[in-house]
Amino acid sequence: MTYKSVLVHVQAHVDAAPRLETAAALARDLGASLFGLSAEAPPALGVTDPYGMLQAEWMTVMQQELDRRTAAAEALFRKIVGDLAGDWRGVLDLPTRAMAGAARGCDLIVAGARPSTMSMSIPPSMWASW
Repeated sequence: MTYKSVLVHVQAHVDAAPRLETAAALARDLGASLFGLSAEAPPALGVTDPYGMLQAEWMTVMQQELDRRTAAAEALFRKIVGDLAGDWRGVLDLPTRAMAGAARGCDLIVAGARPSTMSMSIPPSMWASW
């Protein structure tokens, strides 16, 4: 079987880099295109606020954090991949659902668990400011 496309889940964390390096090496060896996908979704807000102000502020801060992570994941992808043929996508979705949807169009998938040293979805510093 010939592999023409490799899909890799890209995370903005240094411990996730080996997954990306492995996918890039596989794509090079196989002569395949490499497609990077970063998927981030804001966690559900488990707090009620009778005035609705907390949710608005939280969503703004969380969106900024998700945008920062997506940009960092793209920078890591572009740095490691270099001139290898392929494409990049950053989406606002649950990672499992996004990968499952993208996997339908790829021949090989490189995925892994969240790095054990990766921080929580909501950085503790964000909670301290409220």
